[in-house]
Amino acid sequence: MDLALNRLTDLLFGRTTRALKRLTINAIAKFTVNPNDRAGSVKPISVQIDPQKGFETGIRVPSDESWIITDLYVVNAPAVDSIITLIKNDKEKIYQSAPLSTYDYKNPSRSRISPIMLKANETLTLVAQIMADYTGTNPVDIEFFITIERYYP
Repeated sequence: MDLALNRLTDLLFGRTTRALKRLTINAIAKFTVNPNDRAGSVKPISVQIDPQKGFETGIRVPSDESWIITDLYVVNAPAVDSIITLIKNDKEKIYQSAPLSTYDYKNPSRSRISPIMLKANETLTLVAQIMADYTGTNPVDIEFFITIERYYP
């Protein structure tokens, strides 16, 4: 982690994160687009932070942790493009993505996010807004990944 990010996290978290343990995870996020979903439809996104807990639609940062979201990416181009919104504490929109297809991890000029900080006990909810009418006859599962640095004692 670079010096600037260390200083930023020290200021935001009110403590030195370098004294904490850090675990970087790539959480799996997914949602389903159904036949005849219209452009503008909003879909809840389920996220798997811990494989033992499975997928959850609302995630709470544990009381002894702080998180920094550092990346969002797709491995395969989504069949239906969408805009992803991250919402903190069920009310504050903290990030809105470019079209999800622009986050392909193989593309060196892909869209990037600035680090997003979440403190202990804050909640994170994600939703997807479909960009075009889906005229397929079968549901389509869309999957992407979120890189989270978890700081804990």
